[in-house]
Amino acid sequence: MMRKTPQANRLSDRIKAARDEAGRLPAGPEKDALLGQAEQDEVALRVIQWMTSSGHVAPPSDLLPVKRHTLPRK
Repeated sequence: MMRKTPQANRLSDRIKAARDEAGRLPAGPEKDALLGQAEQDEVALRVIQWMTSSGHVAPPSDLLPVKRHTLPRK
């Protein structure tokens, strides 16, 4: 069972506040910025949850999308 850290509590509150505020705004750059910050905070929250979980579990595959590039061979 994961205990919720103070950082996770703050991030959860910040995500909710940003999404609530964005819901009251018309479409535009301010709304986009709030939603973008909420998405970044959600990733940070998931990292905290993963790091504080019990056991040795691999990170979720969708946590940080990574593009794989192949290097040309010489």
